[in-house]
Amino acid sequence: MTPEIQQINIDVKNMTEDFVNHINSILPSELHLDYSEQSLKIIDALIEKLRSEGNDERRAENEIMSIGAYVGEIMRRNFGGHWTKPELAGFPKDGATFSVVFIFPNHTATNPLGRVLKYFRHGSSYSIIPYYEVTKSQLKL
Repeated sequence: MTPEIQQINIDVKNMTEDFVNHINSILPSELHLDYSEQSLKIIDALIEKLRSEGNDERRAENEIMSIGAYVGEIMRRNFGGHWTKPELAGFPKDGATFSVVFIFPNHTATNPLGRVLKYFRHGSSYSIIPYYEVTKSQLKL
């Protein structure tokens, strides 16, 4: 892993930890984010809340990025892999909405930040839970 990719992974990890600490400080303890698959229900609810409050993408950009990073960190903890630049993961130029995507040890790549953005834009048909389950089944886990 190059120093640039190592730094990307550090930055995403730090952003995710800040997000988790913030959300856990305002949610009841039984709803804390803990990087488990079960916490994806909370993530779907958080995206729905952002949508229902009438936020536009620009106003919600930091939350969308943080939520997507959290989803990717769940994948990293459960399946392995790391964050990388889209072009290094085989995404076409300008094919990824954000500047990072996630790549698994088998070189399959996914874009959790982009998926969160799709949910934000288009609604629950882009729920994070089925996205995660499909990814898991594609990895044969």
